[in-house]
Amino acid sequence: MFGITEECKSDDGQPFQSRELAEYAKTQGFRHRKITPSQPEANGKAEIFLKTLPKSIITTTVEGSRWRMSLLDFLRVYRSTPHTVTGRSPYPQLFGGREMRGKIPQFNLSIEED
Repeated sequence: MFGITEECKSDDGQPFQSRELAEYAKTQGFRHRKITPSQPEANGKAEIFLKTLPKSIITTTVEGSRWRMSLLDFLRVYRSTPHTVTGRSPYPQLFGGREMRGKIPQFNLSIEED
């Protein structure tokens, strides 16, 4: 959907040590870069996301909701929430500044002085 990345960063966990991944990276033309265990902050965003996502799915399951629909809701909220560092959500960064359309309207308010 978005083309092939130039570089894929990961920790050195077992899923990323396979010969298949190395071959896939080679055939697709991207570099697989492993971060060092001494620098976990390099993978911090992914770690935070991967801690939050299962909690959301577990909560949904306990509440008896359909987890697949809740997953889509979770991802929509995540993708439209501004990041604390960049001040922008992932969606407009991915789609050239265009804001994500949602059910809740966004208002641009300006305060006019009398």
